[in-house]
Amino acid sequence: ENSGSSVLSNPAGLKLLTRVLMLGVDLLADLSPTQNNSGESADGAILQSLTTQEWCSMPMKILSSRSANIQRQTIETMVQMSSHCDFANDVLQIEALVEDPEIRDLLKTVQLKI
Repeated sequence: ENSGSSVLSNPAGLKLLTRVLMLGVDLLADLSPTQNNSGESADGAILQSLTTQEWCSMPMKILSSRSANIQRQTIETMVQMSSHCDFANDVLQIEALVEDPEIRDLLKTVQLKI
């Protein structure tokens, strides 16, 4: 747990973690249900890895950053993750972390999808 918090307090580590999260969302988007016949085991393994509780909790950890840019990227990522991760219980906590009005508007998109 200590190494996780040190990554979050390090600007370079936080930026890297945000990029890893975005890469994971890109991988999820590339998984097409129509492709499951040809690559079911690989797609299933990827899907299973990118929908664990640890993975789905990562945006909430990243949102503690005060960087508006990182918060915006994270909320956009959550919109894309919302079909695989349940953020319904996190909405009030997210609202408390986000101060930027534009990002708050984006947050409404997440709320509509969950």
